[in-house]
Amino acid sequence: MKLIIFDLDQTLVDFISLHEETVRRLFQEEFNVDARLTAIDFSGRSLTDNVAELARANGIDGGRVLGRMDDILASYERIFSSLMPPDPSRYVLPGVRQLLQRLTEAGHLIVLYTGDSRAIADRVLSATGLGRYFKFAVYGTESKTRLEMARLAVRKAGELAGTKFSGKDIVIIGDSLRDIECARQLPALSIGVATGVHSADNLKNAGADYVFKDLIDTEKVMLAIESFQHDSIPLIKG
Repeated sequence: MKLIIFDLDQTLVDFISLHEETVRRLFQEEFNVDARLTAIDFSGRSLTDNVAELARANGIDGGRVLGRMDDILASYERIFSSLMPPDPSRYVLPGVRQLLQRLTEAGHLIVLYTGDSRAIADRVLSATGLGRYFKFAVYGTESKTRLEMARLAVRKAGELAGTKFSGKDIVIIGDSLRDIECARQLPALSIGVATGVHSADNLKNAGADYVFKDLIDTEKVMLAIESFQHDSIPLIKG
């Protein structure tokens, strides 16, 4: 059994268009400013970090934001939920359901770490039906950095399974350079998926053990996950 830690946004689902509209409405409501997610590299960061960084990029005093972060997050969650369509299945990325099902059947322990808040992540997992595959999730509001989130996930998984996960027993799957760096520092096997803003070459150059353009080829992704080779040549799969 391996511990598989998945990122959420642009790895399993792509709700970025909803996040973009949520940001636009939020900053209009709170600060009367037209802010866009495209102004920063949001991948692999926490929701609170992205909001604070966007505020700074738009000349909004950081203290003004941090002092009201709980209220701002509540507004973000309200707006995002209001934008969720009745059938969000089209936002689930290709190959994701099949891979999660195979991992479940293989007996691996599957968990989630995400920069989103609990309310946002739980809303997405519930609406898409993906929540049933995960034993638990670690949220961006629980830890300051992605590495801290991963360490918390490893600790909780060990307590849940009654065993210690380390090194090759841990696989981190994500679309951002921050996921690859997190896996390197943990350390863990890293699988980069070029379904976000960072390209396959970006992920390969960052040191990912394996790189896929997407998660469509379940068999090859499973081979990478169950590999014991940490010095393998990264695989770019079309």
